[in-house]
Amino acid sequence: MGCTNSTPARTTRRKRRHRRRHREEEHESKEMWTKRQIAPSEPEYEADHIDLYSVAPDKNYRSEFIDQVTEQPVQPKSQHHFKQAVYTGIYNMKVHYADPHECRIRGAEFLPNGNLIVCDQPNEKLKLWSSTFQYLSHYDLPGAPHTICLHSSNREGSDMYVTIPKERSIMEFFVDGKSIIPSHTIKTDGFCYGISAYKYGLVVGVGTKIEFMDTDGHVIKTLQYSPGGTTKFGTPFHITTTEANNILISDSYKGIVMCITPDGEEIFRYDNITVPHGVITDREENIYICGNVSTF
Repeated sequence: MGCTNSTPARTTRRKRRHRRRHREEEHESKEMWTKRQIAPSEPEYEADHIDLYSVAPDKNYRSEFIDQVTEQPVQPKSQHHFKQAVYTGIYNMKVHYADPHECRIRGAEFLPNGNLIVCDQPNEKLKLWSSTFQYLSHYDLPGAPHTICLHSSNREGSDMYVTIPKERSIMEFFVDGKSIIPSHTIKTDGFCYGISAYKYGLVVGVGTKIEFMDTDGHVIKTLQYSPGGTTKFGTPFHITTTEANNILISDSYKGIVMCITPDGEEIFRYDNITVPHGVITDREENIYICGNVSTF
């Protein structure tokens, strides 16, 4: 019969085995702890805080065509329905041998043949690009341009007018093939900013006024004051005309976009953009506003 009580020899062997296992486990624990301290931890990314476009690239890259990409539909935050833009490419407007400063495009228009003409404010130039965004030519202006508009009353929409605020002047140009040809200059009695074709003439923001003039610069009508005698406009920075011949004004000084009739009667105003700049409409009377500081 076996004895259930431990003998001294058996007890000694059991203690030795216990101490050996304890030393092995302790050694393994220290080794694993050391590896965990040395091994680099995986970075914790927060997708909501990544902004890939927070810093602009330092270099100017060549213009390149990017294949058409359809973005994911935007989920509207309200009951309004938004159109979805299609991203097609990035094109550099810098002419490296002629531009001493970084480009800042303040106004742009597509010509009837599909070519693009833009106002580069810091470099004081008009620049002409093909429909595939290849550089064609440029014209050196006497001052920094503000914006540009096309006029179709004379030569099928290739006439254009450029406002140059510091020069207090509006310059007329005509595009013939690759050439930008200057015509006459209209002098204004104040800094001229927004401009748009209006019927057979122009509507221009001059100082705190809206002036209707013919293409030779003769002022036909002026809007400046509200019925109460206060100034109706702050700075008519950009102007466009709707299909119904009403006037849309982007007033950067007052921080509003307003629509008025040719007689100055206000139809509506929108003040949800801190510093509104460019404003245009399409054939469906949709309004597009470019905000310098948006508060959506």
